[in-house]
Amino acid sequence: MTNGAVVCDAVVAALERRVAAAQAQGAEDAVTCFHSVSIPGISVRDYVQRVRQFSHASDECYVLACIFLDRLAQKEADYSVDRYSVHKLFVTAFLIAAKAQDDRVHNNKYYSVIAGTSLECLKHMEREFLTGIQFDLYVHPAEFEFYEEALCGGDLGDGTAIVSRPFEHKAAAFRNASKSWGDLDAASLASASSS
Repeated sequence: MTNGAVVCDAVVAALERRVAAAQAQGAEDAVTCFHSVSIPGISVRDYVQRVRQFSHASDECYVLACIFLDRLAQKEADYSVDRYSVHKLFVTAFLIAAKAQDDRVHNNKYYSVIAGTSLECLKHMEREFLTGIQFDLYVHPAEFEFYEEALCGGDLGDGTAIVSRPFEHKAAAFRNASKSWGDLDAASLASASSS
């Protein structure tokens, strides 16, 4: 894993690029639970640093948050990363990443203080985000490495995604090729045991 400060800076650059792209395209019309009434007074950089300082989460969570943000953008066009939503979308993706990745995670009340929002609002955003990505939290190691390298290498795409899109097809193939325990059926087990 790359140095945490480097990853954090890369995530900030990627988020700022997404915000600039949304603003340039005039794509700030949607209003979701992630949108603030006005543009938050804290910069994206300061907000991500605040999360880093107080969350005590692993550095991997920053990369995972980016993967989850891209998944949400692919599945739910209304949840765009813009000046009004970037803070809440990031902290929600980060919270979900921390819960998925780390063994020790602060509770939602603690994260609501970091996020600068109410506990009820954070819980609602978490539910909406998870529903939006269809609870797809599995990240293949190759997908993680791709995002980490793209982020830290500055391959930030055109602003419609956190990183450029060439991994999309590979990611789908990895997810489809990796059967979960729930996908195994009696015929698969029988053929595996007879080999």
